[in-house]
Amino acid sequence: GSGDQCVGIRLRLASRHGDQATRAQAASKAAALDPQLKGAQLDGARESLASGDRASALGLLEILRAVWPRDLEVLELARKVDDSSN
Repeated sequence: GSGDQCVGIRLRLASRHGDQATRAQAASKAAALDPQLKGAQLDGARESLASGDRASALGLLEILRAVWPRDLEVLELARKVDDSSN
């Protein structure tokens, strides 16, 4: 819903501006609103990357990095996306 969209927007803005307190709060809320968000984002980013759509993979990865910045799956996917630009 629109509440979910607001959380996502807040999350991205906080991440871009280095506001870790706001990022952490929005990330926690996003994960609570949709417990399957991480898996869906990871799957979507992997599928996008496999089909050659790096831009979509990067967009999904941006959200993953904002919500789970230290998650090993997210970090591994980020490495794959970064490697795909070479």
